[in-house]
Amino acid sequence: MKNIAKSILFLTGTTILALSLTVGIKADNQSSQKWPAEHIYVDKAVTHRLQQEGYAYRIDSSSRDDLQIFGQKNKYNKKLSQKIIKDKINFKVKKVWVYSGATGSESIELVSKNNKYHVSVDYIIGYYHKDTKIKALKPVIEQELNMLDKNERGKLNQKDFTKLNQLVNAIQNPNYRQIAEKSCLQLQKFIKNNKYDIPSILIGQGFY
Repeated sequence: MKNIAKSILFLTGTTILALSLTVGIKADNQSSQKWPAEHIYVDKAVTHRLQQEGYAYRIDSSSRDDLQIFGQKNKYNKKLSQKIIKDKINFKVKKVWVYSGATGSESIELVSKNNKYHVSVDYIIGYYHKDTKIKALKPVIEQELNMLDKNERGKLNQKDFTKLNQLVNAIQNPNYRQIAEKSCLQLQKFIKNNKYDIPSILIGQGFY
């Protein structure tokens, strides 16, 4: 009788173990299926819009994590990257790459005017639009960055737009004011429909 009881206990335990393993395998399969397959593609719309800026972007980080230099061993050369920054080489957007799926990131491929330098940086850091260094535009840029932040938190209001318009109108240089007006229009489009990208001048300032 004891042997029969032991046999039943053994079979029951084995059945439970088998069921547990089956459930575990199914759970693992389900969890692995949560992540979509990696898909890499060029965002043609954003690429085209940023290309209209011409050779307007500059590198501001020589960190290996932020910058890749094509044609160099391991896509990096610290001395060369520091030279690019020191010489304030102007770059034009070649392609904006999107890595969907588990990675969920973007990178921007840039090329210099003489095609001597060909680099890639993270979409939100490691480079900047040269117009951000124009002193007269700094208050507008600061306000637009603040508005992007408030928009993400759902706290953007009409007063923010009023302040932005006042800052734009206060710019005396007509060329600089034109840059600010274009950026203001791009910001309005983005806030109304986030399918539009953020203003071109703010690319590289830490926002998508």
